[in-house]
Amino acid sequence: MNFDELLKWMSVSESVTSLLMALEAVCTWNYYYCVNVNRKIVHASKLQTSLTEMIARKSWMLLPPEFLTSPFRLYFERFKLHFLHLEPYCATDTPLLSVVLKPINTCQDPFSLLSKNSTLTFHFKHPSVTSCNLPGKCGFILKTVPSEAALWKLELCTEKEDYNGIDVHFHEEVRAENMHVFFIKVIDDNDLFFPLTWLSCIYSSDKRDKWKMAFDFNIGSRLSIVYKLK
Repeated sequence: MNFDELLKWMSVSESVTSLLMALEAVCTWNYYYCVNVNRKIVHASKLQTSLTEMIARKSWMLLPPEFLTSPFRLYFERFKLHFLHLEPYCATDTPLLSVVLKPINTCQDPFSLLSKNSTLTFHFKHPSVTSCNLPGKCGFILKTVPSEAALWKLELCTEKEDYNGIDVHFHEEVRAENMHVFFIKVIDDNDLFFPLTWLSCIYSSDKRDKWKMAFDFNIGSRLSIVYKLK
């Protein structure tokens, strides 16, 4: 698939349902798909024109402003990485339609966390929850469910017993379908966006070894969520 074919696929595919998924597709195609061959080059002007058209036609929501400091690294020239800064694709008006949520237990090695039964706890008060007198903080828990087929799955904990002994309580206004999980990797003090959506489609063999390489853990690296508010 060349770059023009990629843009055409993104434009018509029912699997690409958001701006973030489209950007992840470009990053995956550009780097991971070509990991053992000459990396394919992104044409920046074509990309911006195409994404701008898709945003308007598909009514895609812009990214939350936190992405202003989390660029992608892409090959615009052969074997030479450049930053794709996301200013054209970030919302700056209020009220915001989405937010970035960080788990309170961010110091865990992400691959180790996802490879076993574990949990990620988030503090988050949904805007629809205008009054709350429950003990602890509003939030939710995601539990990891290791899977050989899918590498890992995350499930939203919605039962009261899931929150026993934890200083967080759940409101049913929080919905899993409004969450998009991504990974931020810290390199040279820069927060770099790391795409997750398409990796299991690309790595058809030796998945775990390649994901271990991808999840090179360092201080500050973290799994996070874009939560769609409306």
